[in-house]
Amino acid sequence: MKIPEDANLKLGSVASDIPGVTGRRIIEATIAGQEHPDWLADKACGSLRNKRDQLRPALKGLFTGHHRYMLRELMEDLRRVEEKISRLEEKIEVRMKPHADAIERLMTIPLQPRTRSWLSVYHILRDETVYREKGGSCFDQLDPERTKRKLIARLERLGIEVVIRSPISSTARAANHDTAGSPARPPL
Repeated sequence: MKIPEDANLKLGSVASDIPGVTGRRIIEATIAGQEHPDWLADKACGSLRNKRDQLRPALKGLFTGHHRYMLRELMEDLRRVEEKISRLEEKIEVRMKPHADAIERLMTIPLQPRTRSWLSVYHILRDETVYREKGGSCFDQLDPERTKRKLIARLERLGIEVVIRSPISSTARAANHDTAGSPARPPL
């Protein structure tokens, strides 16, 4: 949301979910005319309640009537979209009733919320296939080179030097053993 940033309200620097409960409460209070950072920080809920000291400086904004008007319009748009999503979900729920058992079974899979279960059932019905769990590494296997690059970059950001070597064949592994039969130590 650019309007709060334009008014120097830096809510996003502390809260990751601006349209979440805390963000909405702060935005609604701002629309209503409340500008004092202490009062706005006291609107924090959940884990942000412990970050009120960080919130206060982020909430020292300079709101004009125009900012309030634009925020009011944006919040109304957000409510309309959420209502539309809710209506669509109700309609999908009704159409998925015949498949309620399958959806309940799919929802027992970790990280398989109802909406993803609906999508799975849709694809099963459309393609006339049997559901197969692809596993947690299915996206890694789609583009292994990309996965490798991303993992290397991630480790390097942590300050870890990464050296990539080709896998050692069983013949080379046998040649690496010294005369006593213990494997040679690979360089670190």
